Amino acid sequence: SPYAHGMVMLQSMNRPLFPAIQGIELDSEVDVVPIEEHLISGDLESFDDDSIFISSGVSQALGLHPGHEVEIYTPLLLQKLKQDQIILPRNVRIAGVFHTGWQSIDENTIISTLRTMQELYGLGEGVHGIKIRLKEARDTKGEGARLRKLAGSEFFVFSWLDSNREFLAVLEFEKRMMFFLLFFVIIVSAFSISSSLLIAVIRKTREIGLFGAMGASSRLVAACFCLQGLFIGITGTITGFVLGFTVLGFRNEITKGISNMMGLGDSMAQFYMFSYLPVHIEVRDLVLIGLLSILVATVAGLAPAYKASKLKPVEALRSE
Repeated sequence: SPYAHGMVMLQSMNRPLFPAIQGIELDSEVDVVPIEEHLISGDLESFDDDSIFISSGVSQALGLHPGHEVEIYTPLLLQKLKQDQIILPRNVRIAGVFHTGWQSIDENTIISTLRTMQELYGLGEGVHGIKIRLKEARDTKGEGARLRKLAGSEFFVFSWLDSNREFLAVLEFEKRMMFFLLFFVIIVSAFSISSSLLIAVIRKTREIGLFGAMGASSRLVAACFCLQGLFIGITGTITGFVLGFTVLGFRNEITKGISNMMGLGDSMAQFYMFSYLPVHIEVRDLVLIGLLSILVATVAGLAPAYKASKLKPVEALRSE
């Protein structure tokens, strides 16, 4: 979908604002960006060359709602003034208000038709770029490289990931730090499981001796405690998944509650530019985490199992 973008001055009741503007071709834009899903008031049918969509931040800053009229001033006015020409500001109607949840867009953005944007910036029939929406699960980097090769050196090709590289780098750093911290939590948990099973070996010394006297091999005795570690791992993994999905279901309420208690206000929008906490679940990651958790718990039972397997039946019974 073709587009043009820039900066303008929006004025209502002598109150100015300087939002970013994007001109779109509505017929093709709806196939690339689901605009209708983000509209909180107004509709697509009322959007034309004499109207604009405004973000929720612009609506709050100027107190605008669908049906209100505003004036748009563009940099082209200054250029024409230098040539002793005067262009009057463009009067437009508010056709709707949108909210995407992405703070940098919701705070200061308006949308007009592509024809209106071309007139405001004197572009003629020109555009600034073309938006492309990839099919689900397509490789963004691979498709970007292919498009760069097809477009040649006269055009720039960049993805949403490229446009937000610094922000995503911060998130990646936080993800690695979280993995680093959780790694030590898992180590502590493994020691807790191991120490609990060691205590169980000491308490069950008589039973272990009786078990050996009845003909159980050292491997069978060790397997009993390995199975305990396996059972702890399976139970803990299932419980963790249930609690985890429960917390994810109420993640936004929990985040807002913690922010309000600490007096941080809307911390998500302030630090992460999201008005809500998004979540994406990878089944492959869940399977990997579950298997590793069970494996760690089972391995934690090896030391108690080894100690139990080395107990001789006679000495174990004598100790009681």
